[in-house]
Parts: sequence; structure tokens; C-alpha cells
Amino acid sequence: PGAGLQRPRQPPPPLPPLPPQSMSILLTFRPVDREWVMGDDLIIDVDNGLRLDSLFRVLADKKRIPKSRFKLHVPPDRFYAWDNGKVGGKADWTVRRAGFYSKSIIKIEPIFPLAFLWHDQDWYEASYIEIIRAALEECGEPRGMTLQELAAATQKPPPLRC
Repeated sequence: PGAGLQRPRQPPPPLPPLPPQSMSILLTFRPVDREWVMGDDLIIDVDNGLRLDSLFRVLADKKRIPKSRFKLHVPPDRFYAWDNGKVGGKADWTVRRAGFYSKSIIKIEPIFPLAFLWHDQDWYEASYIEIIRAALEECGEPRGMTLQELAAATQKPPPLRC
């Protein structure tokens, strides 16, 4: 008699939530000082669980720039700066939580104009010589250019403006 009765099926218990997956992301840092691009981009591969204070240390070590001399501008309008290790109260935030995503371009900006140089002084001199050379080659006139024309046709990098 009781052989045909079946117990109602209970749904299996829910699975515990998975911890967030840690993964590597490729970040591009572009050094910019008042709209002037200071040099080549720095591309680094970081774990998306990396804390902001650790990211500041990584950047400072790679470029030999004091952590207190730069801020990070994450598009469109987030800024993070070193404040005695507090990073604006968000030092323990991960790069994922702070809005850093793979292939994003983060501006690394000086706290005040020329607070740091991305390259050494010789690099800026050599790049300016190349800018001058290119302007002279594009001139197309056999007489060349006057210094005033050359100054108008080229833009001297801020570290060389003295």
C-alpha cells in the first residue's frame, strides 16, 4: 500500500557563493603634465585584487618617482593620490573596486607642474632634437628656417623651458 507513495523532492541546498575570481589585467599608464604627454606609456600586468597602496608602490619603484609626487586619474573623473599611505582613504581598495579595467588608460599626473620627470633630462633633449630635425625636413625650402620660424613650428618640452 505505501509502495506507490513518493516523498516530495527537496531542492538541493544552495551552493555557497564563490569568492571573486582573481585575474590579471593589463593597465596602461600615460604620464601627462598639463596636457603635455611626458613620454612613453608604461604598460604593466597586475592582479585585479592588488590594493591601491601596493599599486602606488609598484609604480614608484618602476619609475623611481616618490609616491607623494603623483596622482592617478582614472577616466572619466576619479583621482587617487598618495596621502601618507592612505590613498584618499581608499588604500585598501583593490584596483577592480577602484575602477581599473584591462586596457584602460590611466593618466599618471604630477601633483604640481614638473613634480617629476618620466625620463631623464637627456631623453627630453634628444627628443627635442628629433622634433627640430623633423620640422626642418618638412620645411621644404632650400634656405631652411629662421630661428623664429623654427620656434613657431616646434614645441619645446616643459623640462627644457628655462
